[in-house]
Amino acid sequence: MAIFLVEDHPGHPFVDRIVSEGLEGSYRLLIPDQAPLRARWILTSRWGIRKAEADRAVEDFLRHRRVAYVGASRGVLLKAFDLAKALKHDVYDTFYLALATELGAHAFLTTDADFRGLCPRVKLAYENPVPEDVLRQFGAFPSR
Repeated sequence: MAIFLVEDHPGHPFVDRIVSEGLEGSYRLLIPDQAPLRARWILTSRWGIRKAEADRAVEDFLRHRRVAYVGASRGVLLKAFDLAKALKHDVYDTFYLALATELGAHAFLTTDADFRGLCPRVKLAYENPVPEDVLRQFGAFPSR
């Protein structure tokens, strides 16, 4: 979400294309309800964007009617811990997988390459619209 909101991020053109398709109704865009808060934190704490500017960007995104914000149930949280053990992976990431599978998602959209191997193990398609050479530039994205 943060990459979608920052036009000068190297991944923005790729993320923008696929997220915009969801915003236009080509597919159902499901976003964990805490993701806008995480995006704001990334914008302000990691990338140095002024809080007022970050808030405007996140609030604009929140106004899109085609986005479904979804929360976790106790069962999803427990499933995240089970998946963390079974996949030998961090529970923070497996939370997203547990939520996606609970909601019947077919694909998982992320720029995090860690999910490339995880998604097939829970029968989700891994969707990363950013080419490998551009992904390598992410670490160099400047703080402001």
